[in-house]
Amino acid sequence: MPLATSFDATQPAQWARAGSSASTAFRDPANAYEGRYGLTVRSVGGAAQQVNQGWEGWRANTTYTLSFVGKVAGAAGGRVWVLNETTGTILADVPIATTDWAPVAVDFTSPSVATQVVRVYVGNTDPTAPGTAHLDAVKIRVAGDTW
Repeated sequence: MPLATSFDATQPAQWARAGSSASTAFRDPANAYEGRYGLTVRSVGGAAQQVNQGWEGWRANTTYTLSFVGKVAGAAGGRVWVLNETTGTILADVPIATTDWAPVAVDFTSPSVATQVVRVYVGNTDPTAPGTAHLDAVKIRVAGDTW
């Protein structure tokens, strides 16, 4: 999560805040796995705090691998999911529960209609509880492709 948006140094480039602010979803220099910044989403014990990024250029009906490195602090936990916004279908949903950085990877299949809107979300598993989710190195690739 190295780059910031042009209008807010706390917001990771290409990620949009959803119900969150600069104090609840931000580039975090204290919690980076690689590089200088990670992404932190802090639950304030109420409304869901999230960020999302539109996913473009994907191929229809193709198996992809979502990978990232994550950790949590507190009871809120963390969660990364891929949502087909057009149909409301969750394509992948991965909880984060470890307190030490751990790599995570999950395979999912893209929608069969390439014009549908798909986004990757990051938030807390339990937004009613206090805590933080920390992520870094979020990637999506065709399953089986090497980096």
